[in-house]
Amino acid sequence: MPGVTSILTDNKAGMKSLVKHLVEDHNYKRIMFVTGPENNCEAMERYEGYLEVLKENNIPVDENIIFNGNFNSHTGYRIMKEVILNDIRYDAAVFSNDDMALGALKAIDDLSQKHEIDISKRSIICGFDDVTNAKLTSPPLTTVSQPFEDICEGAVKVLLDKIDGKETEDIIKYPAALVKRQSCGCKKDTVLDEISNKYLRLIPRSIFSMGVKTYNLNEIYERITREFKRCRFRNCFISTYYEGTITYDDTFLFKETFEVPKKSILLYAFKDGERVEIKEDEKVFDTKRLVPESFIPKDRRFYYLINPLYFEEDNFGFLCFELVNDDIIHFESLWAQISNILNGALILMEKDKIKK
Repeated sequence: MPGVTSILTDNKAGMKSLVKHLVEDHNYKRIMFVTGPENNCEAMERYEGYLEVLKENNIPVDENIIFNGNFNSHTGYRIMKEVILNDIRYDAAVFSNDDMALGALKAIDDLSQKHEIDISKRSIICGFDDVTNAKLTSPPLTTVSQPFEDICEGAVKVLLDKIDGKETEDIIKYPAALVKRQSCGCKKDTVLDEISNKYLRLIPRSIFSMGVKTYNLNEIYERITREFKRCRFRNCFISTYYEGTITYDDTFLFKETFEVPKKSILLYAFKDGERVEIKEDEKVFDTKRLVPESFIPKDRRFYYLINPLYFEEDNFGFLCFELVNDDIIHFESLWAQISNILNGALILMEKDKIKK
């Protein structure tokens, strides 16, 4: 954005270092690539890095081994399953992020158990980001690490400089570092706490995909509870905005009048693996707190992932769930389905109120 300091990772250089390693150190020529979301700047830079290395090494671009991805591990699973079942040959497969690469490794593991398929050369898989699970798979995932600590430190420094009235650069880029592990073919030289791929928690199909034939909130919450237990969530909360629905347009976030709704209403609480009752004085809370104070863990560190509840351009609330280290997926399809189901139920409730 013009006039705003942007602190970025050098995605192109990071991807180039990875693909160069595959070409120069392992002599791989037929390198499959899975892109990130269309029009995502980071994804485009990573794809450009891949193409540049091929060009620099006189390797022709083969569109048959380039696939469109979206950073979702389900997509990595699906693409790798199609590649193996269609016997598409490659020397190494590079995914634009670790989640898709981890999904691909899970697909390889599943197919090796269900079908008589030679996958001995299929596990040359690489990703990008160096997420927690990257070093825990078997084989451990070769990837590119983003320097998040440096980025955070740089961001605070920029803020302090701005407060002091100092000039700051418009764009600050930090280098990404190649992390060599065994999934690219490198030999193991460290002892890692590995886990079997069968413990990666990829939920390929939600029970909601079978259809929900009710708009009764209690029945919907029962279905959600069963699904959360199946996914082994620890904590998850569903809230709507007290002030009502926000309708977005293309310029909404850049309007000077934009404000996060001050209050939200907690509709559903799943705490420590069980659905819990919400007391009357806990229902309305400050939106910026994400959940009511009584539901926030006091004795440990925790990470919340916040996803919007939406229907088309309408954002009517948010879903907040706790990430645990062995989660390799953000359950995008699950919260999208919850959005649609809740939207229908809440609309019917409003219509009933108007009739009364």
